[in-house]
Amino acid sequence: TCAAGAAMFAATAAGIYEKVEDAMEAMGQGFDKEYFPDKEKVPVYKKRFEKYRGLGKCIEQQIMF
Repeated sequence: TCAAGAAMFAATAAGIYEKVEDAMEAMGQGFDKEYFPDKEKVPVYKKRFEKYRGLGKCIEQQIMF
């Protein structure tokens, strides 16, 4: 869960665990699977990321003004 992940990173940042992997093992949770981007779809990812960034800028301007 998000809360468990936050706890793992917090415990590591606080120095309770040396590595996030140690916190994962101690808390009995971790990653079941690791995902990697499809290299053939990089142009699609770039286009969508630019849309995402543009939306973020638009929202930021609405909040600031």
